[in-house]
Amino acid sequence: MFPSSALLSFALVAISSVAATPIQRDTGKFSLAFAARVNVTGSQNIAEHDRARAAALRQNAQSGNAKRQTVSVDNTAVTYTASVGVGSPATQYTLLIDTGSSNTWVGAETAYTATSSSSDTGNTVRVDYFYM
Repeated sequence: MFPSSALLSFALVAISSVAATPIQRDTGKFSLAFAARVNVTGSQNIAEHDRARAAALRQNAQSGNAKRQTVSVDNTAVTYTASVGVGSPATQYTLLIDTGSSNTWVGAETAYTATSSSSDTGNTVRVDYFYM
């Protein structure tokens, strides 16, 4: 067995040679400023537009003829947007925050610009909504 003094000396040398650096942990939390824009020009017809859209969706569902259709999102009462930078170097995009779904995409108004950090996955994206 080692004498106690030798073991203590070894432990002190081992501890003094360790250069531990704490790891920075990303909490995954961030904040994003957004803007709300109230549509004052089309607000008189918002309820009328919504009723017509709902009636068309009901008629389509009741006929048993569920098919793809385009539904306008014009004349909404409030539009929420956020400005974000995508890529490196960043390209600024204005995102429409869709409060009725979980989908967000870039390139609707400003075409997507590939940067040095872009990677083409070869995948396509398609979103279909079916109303019943």
